[in-house]
Amino acid sequence: MQNKKFQGHQNGIIAIAVTPDESKVISSSWDGSIRIWNLPDGQMIQMMERTDDLYALAATPDNHHFLTGSSNGQIILRQLADCSVVQTYAGHSGCIKSLAVIADGKYLVSGADDNTIKVWDFPNNTLLHTFECTGRVEGLVLSPDEKWVIGGIVQAREIQLWDVTQGTLHQTLKLPTAKSRAAKAMVFSPDGRFLYHGTSRGEIMEWDLAEGTLRRTLPIHETNRVTGIMYTAWMALSPDGRTGVSLDNDFILKTWDRVSGTVLRSQKVGSSLAILMPNGREMILAAQASNDDMVAQTLEIRQLVSGKEVKKPGKGLFSIFKK
Repeated sequence: MQNKKFQGHQNGIIAIAVTPDESKVISSSWDGSIRIWNLPDGQMIQMMERTDDLYALAATPDNHHFLTGSSNGQIILRQLADCSVVQTYAGHSGCIKSLAVIADGKYLVSGADDNTIKVWDFPNNTLLHTFECTGRVEGLVLSPDEKWVIGGIVQAREIQLWDVTQGTLHQTLKLPTAKSRAAKAMVFSPDGRFLYHGTSRGEIMEWDLAEGTLRRTLPIHETNRVTGIMYTAWMALSPDGRTGVSLDNDFILKTWDRVSGTVLRSQKVGSSLAILMPNGREMILAAQASNDDMVAQTLEIRQLVSGKEVKKPGKGLFSIFKK
């Protein structure tokens, strides 16, 4: 089966989102564009030029709209068909780094460089809650029931769980040592009982949320020999909760057994940017189109647990290559 290659971004990819029905992928790049791609054939169906940097994207549950979060603090809801503006959510004073639409479209959750997480009444464009965090919010992780939200804060010494609907601080987890500070990547176990998060030393910590205690620390990622710093940029668990997958700032993708903590597989990929597909079994990675490229200008789909590239019968490998 021959892989198909398609024209794509001319510079590094900043953010990725996929519609819940897995029919479209949205990507933002340093080349000044937002592009919308058809799945699974990888054909570009829409492109929009922009003037500001977009660090966050999210698709809506209706599969017809998407959100952009920009460096000027604005969140804009757009039509997927033509990228036209529907409405703007204004309230952040810093760069938007993460967006999520939850509860079947009832709430919008946003995280930004202004050290806050905000919860919005999504349909009515009303700000409901503002959570004051301990640092710049680089990412968001939601519990499986979408009741709790955590801001991914690099170099944080504690982790805060916020109640999305009540607007209150539910729980604070304090890291045991100053040397092991939190990274932005976190994931809940499928039952919501445990939380896994990366540290600035390449470890992954496992917390029992019911007890509020640290159960163990897993040495999954090795410390960078040049900088002395290793942080986990992205993390996911398989749908059955047995396998963990994490991606670090050295572009190393690790697959590990959640029960034993043993690393099963380690492979070099093209960047530290990835998202989980709605099916929970596949991921979309930003990667270099060739070994000569210095930045990740390509999108590719891989199986979450095996890390293998996904090929669709009759459609080839979904890859978006530069010209």
